[in-house]
Amino acid sequence: MIKISDHIKFKSSKYPIFKCRRCGDCCSSTPSITMSDVMKLSPEQRGKLELLKDQEVSFPAIKNGGLTIKVEKSPLIISPKTAGDYCVFYKDKSCTINDKKPEECAINPFSVYLTKDGDDFIARSFIPNYCEGLTGHRVFNNKLDNELINHLINMIKHEYFIMTLKSIPDSINELVNEWTLRQAELNNKSLYSMLKFIIGLRKKEGSKLIFKTCC
Repeated sequence: MIKISDHIKFKSSKYPIFKCRRCGDCCSSTPSITMSDVMKLSPEQRGKLELLKDQEVSFPAIKNGGLTIKVEKSPLIISPKTAGDYCVFYKDKSCTINDKKPEECAINPFSVYLTKDGDDFIARSFIPNYCEGLTGHRVFNNKLDNELINHLINMIKHEYFIMTLKSIPDSINELVNEWTLRQAELNNKSLYSMLKFIIGLRKKEGSKLIFKTCC
């Protein structure tokens, strides 16, 4: 177990070796991104994002050790716009923002999810089997561990930030301004307390999912 913070740990594992075949399949659907992803982009690039409010979206969830799909309404999803059948940042079988692509894209086809064990939250990698770039050979990959942990941290901060907004802004620039104003608060608040708040809110809503505004 790798300690992320008090009561939040990450279970490291072996990963299938992955080599991208540039098929474009994962770029044919746009990711939901976090504010950490947004802040890496230039003002011009942010103009290619859209705010999707009260959208019914499907999320992968773990139930009884297996994968299931849940559909719920999200208050806000931040996502790149589309150009034809692909993400607006996809061109000539390449990502035009590859050096600062959203974390969900950077770790694809891997993902991270949380389970609860008493007072502790245990994060684990989720390894799908749909991507042709995956092989059966497994190795320990500390770099991927670090990327998954970093993504989880940014997901927690993003979810907490969105769920504690007094109102949902109408533009990405307003959202960026609000995020900037609240950095001191978000950096000083513990990840565990943020997660406890999110879990408590989800229980009130009757939702079994932890993250609904990013995935």
